[in-house]
Amino acid sequence: MQTITHLLEELESMPNELINAQFPLLEKFIDQEFIKIKLSEKLEDANVNFNILQNIQEALSNILFNKKIELSPKLRTFVRDFERLDDVWLREFMFEKIKNDQ
Repeated sequence: MQTITHLLEELESMPNELINAQFPLLEKFIDQEFIKIKLSEKLEDANVNFNILQNIQEALSNILFNKKIELSPKLRTFVRDFERLDDVWLREFMFEKIKNDQ
């Protein structure tokens, strides 16, 4: 299986017409990170997963705003909701939200 780091690197040089085909895989990676966060006992345990989500969010934001490629509704919501994952407050908020299935 392709790693998320490898996929994000490929997206940078991938032709625009092939990027849309990667959206289901990106959604799957995001869902997997959410599951890992949900299973984490403390925020500190989930920080590696939030770092991965931050990298995905940045790549998707680049696709949306710089490459002008429309995202799926799920990915667009993710880009909006996870825009400031570098902010500790947002990580704490999202950690509780994910843990409580909200």
